[in-house]
Amino acid sequence: MKRMQDRVYIDGVIPQWKANFHIHSTRSDGRQEIEDRVISYREAGYNIIMPSDHDLMWNTDEYDEENFITMRGSEVAPTNRYDNQMFRAGGNWRIAHHLVVIWDERLDRPCPYEHDARLAIKVSPGIGTWNEYTRYWREQGFYVIYCHPRWSKVSGTHLMAMEHCQAVEVYNHECQIAACVGYSEPEWHYCLSNNKRFYCCANDDSHRFVPLPRPELSGGFTMIQAPLLSRPAVSEALARGDFYASEGGPQILDLRVQEGILKLQCTPAQKVRFISEPIFHREISARSQGVDAITELEVVINPEALFIRLELIGFDGAKTWSQPIFIEDLFGEDE
Repeated sequence: MKRMQDRVYIDGVIPQWKANFHIHSTRSDGRQEIEDRVISYREAGYNIIMPSDHDLMWNTDEYDEENFITMRGSEVAPTNRYDNQMFRAGGNWRIAHHLVVIWDERLDRPCPYEHDARLAIKVSPGIGTWNEYTRYWREQGFYVIYCHPRWSKVSGTHLMAMEHCQAVEVYNHECQIAACVGYSEPEWHYCLSNNKRFYCCANDDSHRFVPLPRPELSGGFTMIQAPLLSRPAVSEALARGDFYASEGGPQILDLRVQEGILKLQCTPAQKVRFISEPIFHREISARSQGVDAITELEVVINPEALFIRLELIGFDGAKTWSQPIFIEDLFGEDE
């Protein structure tokens, strides 16, 4: 008989680092100089950023400090970003594929692209050649994130056909404040429900950095759990899924499975949603618990479920998304 194993997903004793992997400057189509952009994020309390100007490699540590590092990579697209070309992928869909690619700092070989190298690699339209493109970046040694599915007009069915991507932007702040297409939860959840595994992240995708009702900076970010702040440690956390996505919602302080129970500790939350497949949705509010705020919860895991994931909602409505926990991964060998 198989027994559900205990597992820690977010460990309360391991530091968390605030990160943003999708940022633009005047190096491409942003409106703020890179020096000012870096200073803005550092002063906003970030520990990790990756300047991801379109098809332009970031590969320097000149802005790194004791509690602030930049990862190496870029935002790349298989069509000419500035000619506004888009892929057609069946029907009347017009799809603009974009990736954030982050160099895997654990590799024992140098990054193949120098700082400011142009990364304009073109492929022909079609999902087959798109997957060749994503495979190219994985084989080069990069961690691959699919950007803003909703903005890109990508459906859950399209994402199901994607190969070689490791994570999806479940929230893109620029897409939300500029066009109300920043949330890609339905597309991500569709994939998870069909056993297509993607981690989730959130990013600013900041371009303008001008006064707005909802400023671009710090609207979407990713919390990385790692024992120390270093490029290899961040790459290891990304590979393991030791991170979660947020638009400023409650912070996940500890998340683990013990004796078949999912246990959560968090900063004050108004609501917590437990979402799994087959379809199960349980929302627990502070009011229903007779408390001012939720700071800890426990829920029994259904061993027949495909996965379970959490959404934490703050009193201002801002969300935090956990990574999905696939139940089959919790079972060990027969005893």
